[in-house]
Amino acid sequence: MYTMTAREQLTYLGGYIRTGFIINLKVKKGQPVLKPPPRIIRHIVLNPKHAEKSILDLRHRDGYSKLFELMATMENGQVSIIEFKEGFPCLMEVGNGNRSPVPNILSKL
Repeated sequence: MYTMTAREQLTYLGGYIRTGFIINLKVKKGQPVLKPPPRIIRHIVLNPKHAEKSILDLRHRDGYSKLFELMATMENGQVSIIEFKEGFPCLMEVGNGNRSPVPNILSKL
């Protein structure tokens, strides 16, 4: 029996969401963590313009490549929001907890 990797599971989830958000996705060792599941908000499009896309097509798109590349550079942390449009990630919002990055940036000036 084949078990999907965490990246494949996230890709599949993005195809399910189609249009909406994943909120508070944890990242460990550069990989998405889906247990416990993150919060999902789906926008239900009542008059879709495009036919459903195969999940196999989604894995090779640039949005997913960039998303996984950024997660790998994070190592460990949390993605506040991933926005999906037409099943593809188009925006990723990352915070750094309670610490503000501004003092570190200003101290280097």
